[in-house]
Amino acid sequence: MRRPLAALVIGLLAAALPTLAMAKTGYVLTVAPSVAVQGQSKTYSLTMTVQDGDIGCLVVDLPSNFTISALGTPVASNGSTYTSTRIGNSVRVQSPTDGTDRLLLGETLTFTIAAISSVQGTFFWPNSAFNSRSCTSDAGTAPSLQITIQATPVPTPVPTPVPTPVATPVPTPVATPLPTPIRTPVPTPASTLVPGSTPTATSTPDASGSTAVSSSPSPTTSSTQSSTPSPTASLTPRITALTVAAFDDSASGGGGVDFGMGIDVLAMLGGPFTWIVPGAAVGVPGLLVILFVALQALGVLTWIPAVRRLRDDG
Repeated sequence: MRRPLAALVIGLLAAALPTLAMAKTGYVLTVAPSVAVQGQSKTYSLTMTVQDGDIGCLVVDLPSNFTISALGTPVASNGSTYTSTRIGNSVRVQSPTDGTDRLLLGETLTFTIAAISSVQGTFFWPNSAFNSRSCTSDAGTAPSLQITIQATPVPTPVPTPVPTPVATPVPTPVATPLPTPIRTPVPTPASTLVPGSTPTATSTPDASGSTAVSSSPSPTTSSTQSSTPSPTASLTPRITALTVAAFDDSASGGGGVDFGMGIDVLAMLGGPFTWIVPGAAVGVPGLLVILFVALQALGVLTWIPAVRRLRDDG
């Protein structure tokens, strides 16, 4: 009962330290790294160290869940050119000859295996060493290599960026055009008689047999004229009270004909606009004089009774 229990304990210790266990039959085999990720290719580096005897061949068996993708060139410490070969899911590393090319006590052999595991978990790689390069003369076995395959890491989800709200453009106020002002037509001022202008004489037969000449302003002047617009120019009546008459003084020995000029005041005052238009000859001053006299007369009539009373009282 004790022997099976002791064998079980030894087996567990050997499984826990596969890369450091000492082969009882002459070699030690290690692997690095011993952990890989499911579905990802991994290159494993294996190193064999001879503890006893001559070794010309090493065989490593991989479980079926591993797929061998590449083999590296072996490097032997004794300088011999070893080769590695894939047979099924096993790898053979062999010396070039069975003579001095074989590894002796203390010498090492290093090679690589690239493989992918499709299943996660813990797996063991059995191995065997042979004296002959033909892998027929058994030299012993070493503890199986332990390889742990981890699950494929779940990628961390990248948060979806929140879209930045687009600012609504503020409408630009449109300036309201100001209404175009309508120009009021300016009345064309009527031409007025400018001092210095030459009046045009119009002949009018007189009752005495003489000819009366009515003068009107003429646009032709002997000097530079200036027109002054007046808002009441259109209401100013034509002045016809100015008369020019010819007098014959040959009887008195003058020997010539003289012209005389007169103003008909009554004709001027009889006009319809004489009392309204300030431009009339004496319309406004005459009205003021008449009004002043009327006020004086009214004042005298008002004071006569008062003066009589004062005299009676005295």
